Amino acid sequence: MQLALELLQTILSLLERPELLVVRMANQTLRTLATPLALQEVGVRDTVASAERFIALKESASQDIIQSVRNVVFRDSTDGWTDVPDEESRLVQVPRAMSDLNSVFPQLTALRLEFTEFFYEDVFSDTESTYWLKLQHAILEAVTSTRLKSLTLYNLITMPSPLFASDAFAAFLSPLETLDIETLGPDTLTEGVFSAEPLDEFWAQMGGVLSAAQSVSSLRLHSHELLGAFPTLTLPIKPFPNLTSLHLTGLCAQNEGIESFLLLHASTLQCLTLNKCPLYGDEREYARPWAAVIHTLDSDAGLTELVELNVDEETMGYCYIDPGWGIMTTDMEDEAEEALRVDREDDLRALEAWREAVERRRMTRD
Repeated sequence: MQLALELLQTILSLLERPELLVVRMANQTLRTLATPLALQEVGVRDTVASAERFIALKESASQDIIQSVRNVVFRDSTDGWTDVPDEESRLVQVPRAMSDLNSVFPQLTALRLEFTEFFYEDVFSDTESTYWLKLQHAILEAVTSTRLKSLTLYNLITMPSPLFASDAFAAFLSPLETLDIETLGPDTLTEGVFSAEPLDEFWAQMGGVLSAAQSVSSLRLHSHELLGAFPTLTLPIKPFPNLTSLHLTGLCAQNEGIESFLLLHASTLQCLTLNKCPLYGDEREYARPWAAVIHTLDSDAGLTELVELNVDEETMGYCYIDPGWGIMTTDMEDEAEEALRVDREDDLRALEAWREAVERRRMTRD
């Protein structure tokens, strides 16, 4: 009988959620086996109807459902440009649906907030915040009391909030083992918007946000706009003692910031991804080109625990400030290479040697 149950459990694990929801209605045995698989993730969208259904679930769900939930997902279904019906009702009901999650779902470990991917908050607006920013901040305030192991924030609008600098938000981040933040910024950010104080304030707050997540073992930070001289993200100077996986996208390696941050985790970091992280230089001066940075990271005093490396040639670029345009990346195929006084072949050789060293280390530990 036990073998039959284990086989049935294996079969059920191969089914998609809609199929599991049907199967669990067949009989008590299938309900018992399928419910944890079918309902380990529950979600709410940004509509009043969806929020009210989720509130009803929280208030009346059976114990087998309540004990099954491990992950709650919010997804914004608006396109970010058209008018949203029932704005005021949504701003009340959606945050209400996302509140008190721990008290309802005691086994909850993960929260994923997917905000609209199409909207950029207008940093020059003299009017009040838009609906999308209000909703984002209201949801974040609603979930701040939740205690989790994993948090994903997709399409976080790059506007500051007192919440990000609060003790409550620091406590929210403190127990996290996995933190994934992907941000949206104004599409004019790299077109000369270097006096936009809200952007700089937001990224200053993000430095503090990251510092609060001292239990994190996996960290992903993805900016859709290059962060360089302005706005600037200051990476924490205190190491995350358990950090084994790091993924950075859109962060200029300025003033040895990334290099120093990586070396803080030399004894723990096993997986590293750098995507669109060019080296930044004032006046196109690069005292430490990529080859020098890589030699340090690949040395005996470098990332000696690294067994997975995802860094491509495009990532190993260079950028600078053009006063008329903003952060500019160089095309190493044109005359910029000579102007930068960087030996591109040295960079590529260093990268290839680093990849080979990491692969050898992985092979010896498998």
